[in-house]
Amino acid sequence: MDFTGKLIVERSQRCNRSKVREQAYICHCYIRGDYLAGICISDDEYPDRVAQTLLNNILDEFTKEYPASSWSSLQPGQVQFKQLESDLARYQDPKQADAMMRIQSEIDETKGILSQTMDSLLQRGEKLDDLVARSDALSAQSKAFYQTAKKTNRCCTLL
Repeated sequence: MDFTGKLIVERSQRCNRSKVREQAYICHCYIRGDYLAGICISDDEYPDRVAQTLLNNILDEFTKEYPASSWSSLQPGQVQFKQLESDLARYQDPKQADAMMRIQSEIDETKGILSQTMDSLLQRGEKLDDLVARSDALSAQSKAFYQTAKKTNRCCTLL
């Protein structure tokens, strides 16, 4: 992974975001204008925008902890960047880390609920239509019964 990351950074342009497929993984790369670079290796399912947001946040935090003037004295492998672990833990679930993903997830959930509600309303409407039809039929039958009873009662009179 180190070799792949270094190779991608060497072949990428400054102030550029890129994405490279390597075997079953996607390597997201961001090289800032000050030549600070970050690589995020993820699977196919991890959203590109969230990976690039993670890189941007990590590079910004790194710059706050280690200003550009101190980079020349830093040795690879000896830099203690504690913020990285917490950011990686937070971005494990992209829906929780990224507001847009969270909102999209809530919208999808709401659409599902709305669809179920519409289906139940349509079924309820069909049931109401059946009840109205039965009521009309019952009303017609009761009128017919009334008329038949009235005719029957005319021929028979009580003395």
